Amino acid sequence: MNMQFNKTVFFNYDEDYELLFHFPTYNMLKVEKIYKSAIIRILKGESDSEIIKKESIPELKLRELKDTIKGSFNGTEYNFDKLENKLTRITFLVTTGCNLKCRYCYAHEGSYNYPAENMSKETARNTLEYFTKGYGNIPNVMFFGGETLLNLEVVEFICTEFEKLLERNVINKIPNYSLVTNGTLLSKEALEVIEKHQIGVTVSIDGDKLINDKLRIYKNGKGTFDTIIKNIKKLQTILPEGGVSYEATYTNLHEEMGITVQSVLDTIEELTGIKSGVIMPVKGVEGKNDYTPKYDIGDSEYRDLKENNWNKLEKGEKIEDSEFTALINRFIERRIPKYICSIGYESFTIAPNGDLFPCHMLTDAKLDNLKIGNIKEEPESVKKSIEQFKKKLQILRKSESSRCLDCYAIGLCGFCPAMEIASNGFEIPEHFDDYCTRARKNAEYFVVRMAKNREDEEKWENMQKSIELTFS
Repeated sequence: MNMQFNKTVFFNYDEDYELLFHFPTYNMLKVEKIYKSAIIRILKGESDSEIIKKESIPELKLRELKDTIKGSFNGTEYNFDKLENKLTRITFLVTTGCNLKCRYCYAHEGSYNYPAENMSKETARNTLEYFTKGYGNIPNVMFFGGETLLNLEVVEFICTEFEKLLERNVINKIPNYSLVTNGTLLSKEALEVIEKHQIGVTVSIDGDKLINDKLRIYKNGKGTFDTIIKNIKKLQTILPEGGVSYEATYTNLHEEMGITVQSVLDTIEELTGIKSGVIMPVKGVEGKNDYTPKYDIGDSEYRDLKENNWNKLEKGEKIEDSEFTALINRFIERRIPKYICSIGYESFTIAPNGDLFPCHMLTDAKLDNLKIGNIKEEPESVKKSIEQFKKKLQILRKSESSRCLDCYAIGLCGFCPAMEIASNGFEIPEHFDDYCTRARKNAEYFVVRMAKNREDEEKWENMQKSIELTFS
């Protein structure tokens, strides 16, 4: 066989069958348990005579097994993206000013330890010039803060500059724009810019009025809920369905008040009609955040949320969970992500003064070890700084890690490493093993459930409908 045994794994399918999974190619094969030992010997390359003797298996059945395996598994190469000079997203931290004082804010009231200032047009232009010359198209652009809408002028400037770059054939496609806002400063001018450039908007909201107004407050202590709801409705009148999403932060205060993760999602959907969004537990560097909950993405409550996604998939409904849709997309395309996370390789964040960071979650004026360089430097100097910084991020590179290459979850694994990097100085902490264990469990469940759906004609047809709705 041309398939390495250490690139396959058996998963329990049911009482009578095992599922053989070839993880470099996502190929699957259901086999009877009584032949598992013989198949292992086939994959190890033992001779027919040895297998027949040791397993007491008829020669005809052995040939049948070998033909079935050969016909079901194609190739052994990992389908990593070959492109190195690739860009997926630029995040413009257009301001470090904020009009709120959210109690759990990891970014020091949106300042990231910078003075409260807005990005200039010059810095924005320098960023566009460097990345479009070096990479060509920029598929995704995110506008972030602080409170992003405090610097609407530069948001509009960047969108207009992209249009000029398109006219000059520097790029051949306008990016997909997204903007994150606390939802309190939606002026008439902001609505016009958002509608004109079709900027997808994510609004931060943490649940109903009671919990939101305990956490997301103005500097005078007043709650923000009523204003957020009013402005969400305005956004929904100018953007297409799916153009408005939410971001909820889950805290220990939610837990103390008996508010579950699921109830947060249900409440936000009921109040706003928005189905697309994410909920993330508060995390702090080395756990230093007084609002960190016990809830973690390994908990049963989190698994229940994922079960809801499977139910939607099997009923032919649209999936709104971006993490789950990413898994589905990888499975369909048989694509294995090269990185645990592509920060510093394929995505970057620009602070108002031009400082370049791998991610907005790792932006901090006081942490020089997290800063790549400054976009105002000479292009060759910026390029050199990026290449040097990538060496710090080797821990994220699956394609060069034997730990990852030999793991059956390699194609279905990924998580946000930002807080771990900030806490551990680019070293893999011991508890990364927890992530790996969780990834393997999730991968096994995902693969087996996919295999079972393939055998159920109705579910398989519904799944195709769901995928079409989700990715259309």
